[in-house]
Amino acid sequence: MQEHAEIDGEWYSNNMPPFKALTDQQVAGVLTYIRQRFGNNASSVTKTEVTPVRSGKIK
Repeated sequence: MQEHAEIDGEWYSNNMPPFKALTDQQVAGVLTYIRQRFGNNASSVTKTEVTPVRSGKIK
């Protein structure tokens, strides 16, 4: 399934690459970094949360 997104009045329908070269732990680290920077106070993302999403069990 391909999602569509509108950004600044333009529509995009590109899929995000799967980043298969990264482990689930590395993906969790990147997501945690993004969520906790730029003035955000979000919780960490764990490998346990990433694994089922990457395997397609959770969408």
